Amino acid sequence: MDQIILKYLNNEMNIDDQHRLSKWLDEDPKNRQILTKIELYWKSSDPSAQSAKNRIWLQLLDEIDLSAGYHGQKESKKFHVTWYHMAAAVALLITSSWLVYNFWSGSNLSNSDIIRVVEKVAPVGKKLELQLADGSTVKLNSGSKISYPEVFEGNSRQVVLTGEAFFDVVRNESTPFIITTDNINIEVLGTSFSIQAYEDESFSEVFVRSGKVRVSDPSGRSFVDILPAERATYDKRENILSRSSIENSAAAFGWMDGRLVFEDEELAVVFRRLSRWYGVSVSYDKIALKEKKITINCKDCSIQELMESLSYNYEFDYKINGDLITIF
Repeated sequence: MDQIILKYLNNEMNIDDQHRLSKWLDEDPKNRQILTKIELYWKSSDPSAQSAKNRIWLQLLDEIDLSAGYHGQKESKKFHVTWYHMAAAVALLITSSWLVYNFWSGSNLSNSDIIRVVEKVAPVGKKLELQLADGSTVKLNSGSKISYPEVFEGNSRQVVLTGEAFFDVVRNESTPFIITTDNINIEVLGTSFSIQAYEDESFSEVFVRSGKVRVSDPSGRSFVDILPAERATYDKRENILSRSSIENSAAAFGWMDGRLVFEDEELAVVFRRLSRWYGVSVSYDKIALKEKKITINCKDCSIQELMESLSYNYEFDYKINGDLITIF
């Protein structure tokens, strides 16, 4: 949390930082008081109060259960040692500041000072639909997570996505809509598109249904603009971002209507998708089945129906035991 709080003090937080800070503040009422006092200390500005500043800074360390560690007497039980590094960094950066003597009677941080960040998760085997504060709608595929502020403020609308989602973004030319994933960033003004950015996949993809979408790589130096019926693909292993046409719209958007589509896809990719889609685990011999490529186009199929079809067409046996599927 040390770096997050320093970002907060410098007004440098992104949406993910806001989410982490919000969760930390909710964990314990004392955390909000601690942040208030750190913030007041940060904003003070008179070098003549050095002794009082040092005394109260040690009191602050005592309150966050680190002053004992600072003196080498015992190890803090509640906070990681990086809290001391954060405290030292703050002290160093405000050596020219002054400390108001009613520091400890300062008001608590109000709820309005921190934008509350909402986190929604579509668990494996489930999908989720939601509406954001600007009226934009999001459909989350199974095994996906999105974080967003309750209210969009400032000159952009930022959300964080892990997994797969379809966005229908309300147009606002003065406030771009920005989606951050673990390896690509997407920026739009108003459009509809689908993003596939699961952390355990080698590729991340964006498929455009309407409007214009800008996709950039992690560095932000490389980007592509894609239009309807186009897609952007980011190869994580090769660090390559490319643009191409959508050859099969059902493969890009069919998941929203309960359609599972693969075209000549690697078995490992198929089984990972099945695990998220149905909430199951799949065990198989990765070497024996390595060369198999799978094609599926199935709407609202049960896992039993799907496995029966796959086993017949691709010549393997299987066994379903609860949420475990064993292939042999």
